[in-house]
Amino acid sequence: MRLFAVIEPIYRSLKKNYLVVIPLVFIMIFSRFITVIPNFTPLISLILFIPLVLKDKRLAIILIVIAQLLSDSFIGFYDTMIFVYGTYMLIALLAFKYMIGINFYKVLSSSVFASIIFYITTNFGVWYAMDLYPATASGLITCYIAGVPYLKSMTLSTVIFSTTLFVLFKVVKKLRPDFSLQNN
Repeated sequence: MRLFAVIEPIYRSLKKNYLVVIPLVFIMIFSRFITVIPNFTPLISLILFIPLVLKDKRLAIILIVIAQLLSDSFIGFYDTMIFVYGTYMLIALLAFKYMIGINFYKVLSSSVFASIIFYITTNFGVWYAMDLYPATASGLITCYIAGVPYLKSMTLSTVIFSTTLFVLFKVVKKLRPDFSLQNN
């Protein structure tokens, strides 16, 4: 009975928002396959904008995990998955708090902040879970230094894609004044 109490609101939210949810999951999956530059993907931007199209945090987390698992089943699983998935979930939960009353400043600052969170947690995961660096403070620092190029491309891509999504939302709102965002 308790399981149904948890699943039922998620099911209702999914049923109500399937026209947004299904394309969002496919975009999250396929965005991981089209990148030429490492870490230059719209994934964090899409995660930041999830609260604008969904109210249910649990559904958002489930969608992120499903999209990651499906794409990783093709790309391959890796040692730091728990850090990557956990960071994506953390970013989504923070976005539910921060992306209310969306404006350009919030889009820009959340894009940079989310990229930095991803860099800090996933590079720690690389240092902790893989044998690439010594298990010392010096090894951790070396790991963070090695990750700086990835931070640059992730931050740039997140700012570009988030700005694009923000502009698209504004254009849609102007063309369809009745359009409303879930968390705004």
